[in-house]
Amino acid sequence: MQEELNKYSESKAANIILITMVNNQIRKKELSEYLGISYPNMLYKLKNPSKISTGEFFKILNFINLDINDLLI
Repeated sequence: MQEELNKYSESKAANIILITMVNNQIRKKELSEYLGISYPNMLYKLKNPSKISTGEFFKILNFINLDINDLLI
């Protein structure tokens, strides 16, 4: 049950990040360059949010101008 909840929460966070990127017209390529990782690696991490490090997570939020509290709602 806890594992399913974690996957749901990760998926929800990833969706909010992607929606914010679309709303702010931020391309995934721009995000990968900002993070300093390859485009395919960044795509993998967006599809598998558990693979995003804490540092990368906060860099993403900063880059797309998203407050962490927006993910907690």
